Amino acid sequence: MSGILWLMLAVATLAVGEAIYYSVSYFGARKQADLRRRLRQVGIQAEGGGLLLRASRLAKSDQLRSLLGSSNVFLNLEKMLMQSSLEWTVAGLLVYSIVGAVVGMMLGGLMRSPAAGLLCVAAGALLPFFMVMRSRTKRSQEISRQLPEALDMIVRSLRAGHALPTSIKLAAHELPTPIATEFGRAYEETVLGESLEQATLNMAERVPGNLDLRIYAVSLVITKQTGGNLAEMLEKIGTTIRERYKFYGHLRALTAEGRMSGVILGALPWVVLVVIWMTRRKYLQEFWDDPMGKWMAAGGMMLWITGVLWMKRMTKVEV
Repeated sequence: MSGILWLMLAVATLAVGEAIYYSVSYFGARKQADLRRRLRQVGIQAEGGGLLLRASRLAKSDQLRSLLGSSNVFLNLEKMLMQSSLEWTVAGLLVYSIVGAVVGMMLGGLMRSPAAGLLCVAAGALLPFFMVMRSRTKRSQEISRQLPEALDMIVRSLRAGHALPTSIKLAAHELPTPIATEFGRAYEETVLGESLEQATLNMAERVPGNLDLRIYAVSLVITKQTGGNLAEMLEKIGTTIRERYKFYGHLRALTAEGRMSGVILGALPWVVLVVIWMTRRKYLQEFWDDPMGKWMAAGGMMLWITGVLWMKRMTKVEV
């Protein structure tokens, strides 16, 4: 009996020691990850320790980078990728588009319809670009959600007696991405000799379509040029943004039933199609082989798209 107790005690001691070891390792890894994030925000590599230019997003190969850099189309694609949260390159985006087109061509060949084949090829080729645009939109929305906290931190730093560039640097170091990345780039530009006003406007340009960040940039520029209580103005902007997001949250709660109904009605035809495919596959094959069936499928697709857009419009509230 005493041997079993000693064995249980040894196992418990080993478990406690292992738990302590993994806890220390976990918090140490978090500190290292946070340090690497801060170094990336100010443009410093952990290995080199010097201020470096940011890596190009065109391609990893020098030859391919020089080839793609000669066209404004690829430069615009690089700018769009930098505005998203994806770690893709332009060359990788083109490869994904080609692979999607090939997969779409294979699916179109299975459908035995030239029109469906072209549609699948176009959808497969454009899907990576839609993913980049979606990621850019989500990143812009995340910046708007984090902006009130950043403005509050800047306001507290200003009232504590710090200069505005120091307050921006503090926000870049203490806040999470992506808002910390943008403030870090703005501070880096001021260190390299750019004026604070222009660096702030550049930050707003890097997040296109973000009205909150543009309001912050314009307010800061006007206050720096004409004078005024910058801390009070930034505090009011942060409060306004926060209250607006509270209103949007309440609005989404009120329209949740209509949006869920739209999702269910939009997914119902595809669910029925899958059920028929699993139970009556021969019926669908005969329907697709008939020329009239293809026209009916195309008409049904157009009606489905019209219905989805209509339901989306019905659940959208103009504010």
